[in-house]
Amino acid sequence: MEAFWDVAARMQRTVVQPLDLLPPIDVTFRDYALAVIRAEQLANPLDPYKYRDVMIKVFRQREILTIEDEQQLKQEEYLYERQRLSVFHSIDDISRSRAAAYRFLNDNRDDLFIPASQDFVITDLYDAHKLTRQATRLPRQVILEYIWREEIPLVGSRFGRFDGQSTTMLCGGTLLFDDSGNVLSWTRKPGTAAKTDKKGQIDKRWAEEVKAGQERRSEFLDAIAAQIVAGRVGVISGSHRGLVGTRVPPITAEGEDGTVQFRLAPHLHLSEDDQKREADDLGERQWEISC
Repeated sequence: MEAFWDVAARMQRTVVQPLDLLPPIDVTFRDYALAVIRAEQLANPLDPYKYRDVMIKVFRQREILTIEDEQQLKQEEYLYERQRLSVFHSIDDISRSRAAAYRFLNDNRDDLFIPASQDFVITDLYDAHKLTRQATRLPRQVILEYIWREEIPLVGSRFGRFDGQSTTMLCGGTLLFDDSGNVLSWTRKPGTAAKTDKKGQIDKRWAEEVKAGQERRSEFLDAIAAQIVAGRVGVISGSHRGLVGTRVPPITAEGEDGTVQFRLAPHLHLSEDDQKREADDLGERQWEISC
């Protein structure tokens, strides 16, 4: 019973606490693996039993982390590195008000790679009080999440009837502060807009960010095109009374004035066989709500 209790407590610290470090959108297994390692660093910096090495080894074996990730994570470095910010704001002000959090982000757009032409929204702002392995309290943590939408044109026959329209790709990040206002973690999903220097060239600090954003956009468009070709994108049908029809596509397309939004629709299946059959079936009944 004692061993079971110890394992349950460790799993809660290892598995649940890192969720606060994830970016607000497009979370991948790699994002989660890096969050797990960072959370373990903060809660157990000395790591006398080398738990982090075991975690990294398992993530590598499962091909979640790359060899470059492993090399970087195993480098000896300071636990806290100062985050470059142009304008200081009190963490008490940031944590108490979304308006104050917005002003903080707006004042530090250049350092946080938020394009000047993009407005953003605060999607979440909250405190976390976490425990160490001996149930002692870590310093309060403040989590700030923000996103913005970047317009992406849909050009090409692979987008079917949506060719010539545009959609939006979500971008944004998650900042984790300690009780003194130090940035403990910053994870993000960049866009493609860049800051340019006086010669019109992309600012050196933004170059890597823009490259990652362009890769995201390419993957985003490929995913949309693949779903359209597979016939999994459609509209919700209904009656004049607002009743939804019996069939709803896995991805719905909604929009006006040449801009379309793709949204996942809720689907319920009673068995795994239904899911496999739907994935293999490209005939007349490609999707429906099961109950």
